[in-house]
Amino acid sequence: MRLTTAEKWITCTYSADNNYRRRFITSTTTNEVKESTTAKGITLGRPKGKVARLKLDDKREEIEKYYKMGLSLREIGKLLNIVSSTLSDYIKIKQLNR
Repeated sequence: MRLTTAEKWITCTYSADNNYRRRFITSTTTNEVKESTTAKGITLGRPKGKVARLKLDDKREEIEKYYKMGLSLREIGKLLNIVSSTLSDYIKIKQLNR
């Protein structure tokens, strides 16, 4: 079944209108929920402050040992099965020195 140009235009218009309605309803509902929770005094989002414990704390001794040996972050990551960017962030947070 092939659509004529007019039918394609009607389909696109209806589809775009439908998407707009869906987005409008979603955003309205989200804003209503936000307003009601803040009115109740509930704070939203991630808690402020530092994280007490990090995922790599269990491997800290190994990380420090390899880091002080002079291995690159990529090499340490391969040895311990950790992504080098995660390892870099951990070293910055914990302020480890070579």
